[in-house]
Formats: sequence, C-alpha cells, structure tokens
Amino acid sequence: MRKLAILLILAVCLTASASYAQVRVLFSHQSVGRYIVAEPGHFDDQQGLHASQDIRGELDAEVRFWDHDYYNYSNGALIDANGDLFTNSGFGSHRGSNGAAGDVSLNHILGEAFSDSPDADGQAFRDSVLSRFDIFIVKPGYRDMHEMDDLEGYKAMLNDVSDWWEINNPGKILAVCTSSPLRHYNDYVGSPGFSSAADAEAKALAYRELDIWLQNVWVCRSPYNRYFSTWWMCVNHTGTSEELYFTKDAYKTSDHHLNSTGSNAVQAALITFINELVADFEDGLPDRRRMRDLND
Repeated sequence: MRKLAILLILAVCLTASASYAQVRVLFSHQSVGRYIVAEPGHFDDQQGLHASQDIRGELDAEVRFWDHDYYNYSNGALIDANGDLFTNSGFGSHRGSNGAAGDVSLNHILGEAFSDSPDADGQAFRDSVLSRFDIFIVKPGYRDMHEMDDLEGYKAMLNDVSDWWEINNPGKILAVCTSSPLRHYNDYVGSPGFSSAADAEAKALAYRELDIWLQNVWVCRSPYNRYFSTWWMCVNHTGTSEELYFTKDAYKTSDHHLNSTGSNAVQAALITFINELVADFEDGLPDRRRMRDLND
C-alpha cells in the first residue's frame, strides 16, 4: 500500500508539472545507465565510471528528462528533471523474474508492468507513472544477459510490451536502449554468473542476435518503437574468441560496467538520440530512426 500511495502522489505531481514540460522523457535503467546519466551527488562513484557531465544539462531545452533506477542500489529511485531525488518508487527494487532479492531484470520490470494481469506495483507503475511521460526509454542491465538462455522468451516479452504500448499509449514513443556487452569469462575475477568461457561466448552470441533482432524486427513491429544500441558502440566486431562480441578494451573497467571513456561516449550518442526522439514526437507520428556508431 505504501508503494501505491507514493506512486499516486507522483501521478498528481507529474500532472501538476506538465505545463512546465514540453516533452517528458523517462529513462529506466540499471547501473550502467546510472553512470551514463551521471546525476551528481546522488550516487557513490567509487570506480570513476560516470560520464563527466550530467545529461540533463546537455539535452535540448524542451526536454524534461527523468530517470528511474530500477535496480536495488537506490530502491527504485526516481530522479526528476532538475536532477533531484523525487521519490523511491519501490517498483523494480529487490525483485526479479525468479523472485530472488537483488535479481532485477528487464524481463520483470517490463514483463510485469505490461502483462495482462500485473501485480499491484506493476499496475501502479504503468498507470500512474508511464502514462504521464511522452517518451519511455528502458535499458536492461547485466542481469538480463542471463536471460539469453531463453532468447526466444525474451523476444516474446518485448513483443508483448510493444503490442500493449501501441494499444494503450498511441503517439508516445517506446525505446529499448541495449546494455553494454559482456566482458569475456577470463576477464572476470571468479567469473560470476558463467560456468565456463564457452558459456560466456554463447551468451555473447545470443546478445548479438538480440541486438540484430531489435534493429531489424522489433522496431518494425510498431510505429512507436525505437532502438538505441549501447552494445554496438562498445563491442568488438572483430578479434579472437576472447575478443569478438565482448567489450572493447578501450571501454573496459574491472567489472561489467563501462569505464569513464565508455560512459562519456555512450552519453554523447544518447543525447543525440533523445533529442531526435523529441523532434520526432513533436512532429507527430514518428519515423523510425536507428542509432549506430558512425566510427564503426
């Protein structure tokens, strides 16, 4: 009940603030997204991974950018267009598709919120929050890579979300921003989450297949679907079995996150992408744009 009350308060406040925002954007993400957004003062940064500037100050003036950190790091925090903590939504935090604490994946946050029979938190999130934004961008995290064991199920979930969105939010934009690539098994200390190098390579190939499917199939499913590939920007497109389809050396850090160079590069491209989405939205029925790293 407390989570529902918070979300209802959010709904009232967002409605009241609508006159101040030409185009409202919500970016739901896990940790890599946190460092790309780089909200100053709200999150500890012990590894120097954040981009050097706050994304809010770099977007076009008509953009009102909010973000929702759905991993348990910040208890589902919503950060408003001024970069201030608005509330802890509670939705997404400590929950996952398998119900385990701290195992939060896109398969849960989207699969639950946009299911035919969502739970109370999912219903409140989609009705009280998403309905009040013009553009919704969602970015999976590292934990979603473990969903690649069931790639077809993951695709089916994203198709269901697309169909729900087109019926219930016509004219609004739904974008998937892919996660950064995996590090190779041999790059990890203890290799968390992978049983072998072959397992890591299989997941990397499946993630590549997902990225290709998003850009060639999923974006064509609805006129409102968009796709931004963090994966394409940050992955090795050539190399040995330990390099191909894993993170570029220039963007690596000690774990699966990007270093500050990678965070800055993705943020710069994401700024362009969001500004283009806003222009599309303002023009009416948006055309389909695909983001690719022009240097590759």
